[in-house]
Amino acid sequence: MLTLAPLHHCQRNNRGPYIGLPRQHLTTSISGASERPGSEQKYPKNTRVNGLVTNIMPYGAFVKLAEGIEGLVHISEMSWTKRINHPSEMVQIGDKVEVVILDVNPQKQEISLGMKQIEVNPWSLVEGKYPPGKEVSGTVRNLTNYGAFVELEEGVEGLIHVSQLSSEKVTHPEKVVKVGDEIKAKVIKVDTISKKIGLSIKAYTENLDPSQIDLEEVQLDIPAEDEEASESEA
Repeated sequence: MLTLAPLHHCQRNNRGPYIGLPRQHLTTSISGASERPGSEQKYPKNTRVNGLVTNIMPYGAFVKLAEGIEGLVHISEMSWTKRINHPSEMVQIGDKVEVVILDVNPQKQEISLGMKQIEVNPWSLVEGKYPPGKEVSGTVRNLTNYGAFVELEEGVEGLIHVSQLSSEKVTHPEKVVKVGDEIKAKVIKVDTISKKIGLSIKAYTENLDPSQIDLEEVQLDIPAEDEEASESEA
């Protein structure tokens, strides 16, 4: 069994979840796997397996699949929608979990696991559920200078740009809505790649079609300072 050394620099970049991790932290060892012919075939990609959480580190949770065989669920593979600051928000040592095999590298003795893949990514259904022009209901979850964030369902939020809160000029969203308000709006823009939905109270109340709105004005890209504020309050 691999003995974990103290964590030094754990970073993640766009090339994958393990860049910058010390070699011994990438996953756990497949102890004795090389002596067991075909052990890697036992865990083909996309297979669902049950395991036991044996250790938790800031970057993920280690899950025992069998005697001498463990894998790592990176923190980024724990939830489709939740902002997770530490794996302990999702699992505890001793928890029995169902995971999906994401990758197996017997040469490097690495097994990558995922928890979120057990469930359907809600954003994969957004395009069909929330097409432009659809009227929706939701709850205001956060306000920034930029607009109001509205929860449409668990894990799916839309943004009402400040220009779309009313036909009148609005200086700040709190002049129109408050956190916790239940509101009705119309979907005017969807970007499933960036996971962003544009909503409009103005379009709902005035029965406007999305084609009647200057969508160039309705930017879904959040200014850095507002995005930081949104994440800190989430």
